[in-house]
Amino acid sequence: MRSAIAARTASDTLTPSARATASMRALWLGAPAGNSVWGAVVWSLAILAVFAPLAVSRYRKTAALR
Repeated sequence: MRSAIAARTASDTLTPSARATASMRALWLGAPAGNSVWGAVVWSLAILAVFAPLAVSRYRKTAALR
């Protein structure tokens, strides 16, 4: 059972929200943040790089139809 919990906890740190939460918690408490801050920044930039062009493209198509 303990190994299943450890595996679950290890996989939870790969999600963007878990990385951001872990980095904010560490920074607010003054604890060492490790790679959580960089992971949160990378995830945020990756999401922005993927979805910003898609949103702009969709907006331009919709605006052109009016």
